[in-house]
Amino acid sequence: MIRAKSIGLALTVAMIAGLGLTAGALAAGETLVFVAGPQGNVLWEQVIPMWEQDTGNKIKFTDVPRENFDAFLKARIAAGSQIDVIMYDPLFHLDYFEHGIPADITEAFSDPGYPNLKEANFKAGALDFKRMAGHIYFIPLNLIMTLYYYNKDIYQEYGIQPPARYEDEVQIADKLDGTGIIPMAYAGKEIWWNPMMFYRYIPMVTANNSDAFTKATIRGDIKWTSPFYIRALELLKGEMDDGVLTPESLGLDYDTLTTIFVQDRVATIYQGTWFYSEQLKAAREQGFNLGVTPIPSVSPGHGQPCGSADVNLSIYSGTDYME
Repeated sequence: MIRAKSIGLALTVAMIAGLGLTAGALAAGETLVFVAGPQGNVLWEQVIPMWEQDTGNKIKFTDVPRENFDAFLKARIAAGSQIDVIMYDPLFHLDYFEHGIPADITEAFSDPGYPNLKEANFKAGALDFKRMAGHIYFIPLNLIMTLYYYNKDIYQEYGIQPPARYEDEVQIADKLDGTGIIPMAYAGKEIWWNPMMFYRYIPMVTANNSDAFTKATIRGDIKWTSPFYIRALELLKGEMDDGVLTPESLGLDYDTLTTIFVQDRVATIYQGTWFYSEQLKAAREQGFNLGVTPIPSVSPGHGQPCGSADVNLSIYSGTDYME
């Protein structure tokens, strides 16, 4: 149970999620330890100082790269180091729940002491997806989606049309053949991004029933050997066979992908909406001619963004502010 007098800890999470501020919840001068992945750093830079000034308390913020976060957090837990608030990728959702890392914060949503923490403040279904055994352990920070970014100047120069269907992608490879420009590239060095490359096709190959399909996979009712997953991998391999995804377009990290894209060396990239604010916004402000287009369609379904309530925020179950 969350102690009433430590309401500020839970509201630290809620506050960072954009739901409001509260003052005087902790003894003056106390420090909360917030361990986080890199998403949302712009928000932290703005909001944490506001909260510290409003409450007279401090937040020690530790930013850990995605690829190091899981090992870092578990090592810190094993060492008995202070942790109060954690933020992490949804890919750790089930593992952390099973290991008892996040605290059960369900009661906070009906506690009048938490006036800003209401389910109505969240996108419909966002908290439902986060429930485990009927309880809430995580607060989703933001809603993200994926799409294609493309270099408008390259498309215009070579007469390329934004692909509306999967079959249209081959034109990008054909029209750029011999130019040295990569038709499409992705951040394959960011290991978590590799499955995203074929997940974009799951909505279409399941006739846009990917929500039910995903939940069935999580339950174990559908296996990774399902014909739907195999079909999505076949589509990904087709992009490689057609020269849309070339060897040099694979295995890039985020920074390298951004660099070669804004240097007019790549025509198209598949990424999330966060990629604009984190990587491309500054380049666009310098005159880069950026285009966006939805994910191309594949029968029997139609193209749709792959989205999620990205980034889990939680109170660590072992914090001193739990009883």
